[in-house]
Amino acid sequence: MSGTPERQQVIDWLTGTIEGVVGPDGEFEINPSGEPASFPAIYAEESDQSADDTTEPGATRYELEFGLEGYVSGGSGIEATTARSELYDALITAILDATSWPDCIEEIHEGDMRLSTATLAAARRLGFNLTVTIHFVAPR
Repeated sequence: MSGTPERQQVIDWLTGTIEGVVGPDGEFEINPSGEPASFPAIYAEESDQSADDTTEPGATRYELEFGLEGYVSGGSGIEATTARSELYDALITAILDATSWPDCIEEIHEGDMRLSTATLAAARRLGFNLTVTIHFVAPR
């Protein structure tokens, strides 16, 4: 990824990591424009970014926040609940695996998770929304 800006390295890494979690039959989209068409699905929404250029000369440290939405569909209540738990576990395990991070990432913090149920859907659909903050550094 030499020559690629650090922020884009983070986005490219996150995209590849999540695509690996949902697999070829699932769906992933960054900054989505609609609802999932296939399941499991994970959507990543860019949120806030903060910068600190005061801690180290020649470098800026960033905190980039993402909202990660995961969706599963079908099955009984316990089957869908189990599928949602498994999707969350696969996602957070992949994201927190520091051996896969690009060099610019220093740490990742998992934030709050909110659960959801689509009450009027034709099929049972469960979801979660998880906040993660990615800390990375860029030379300046």
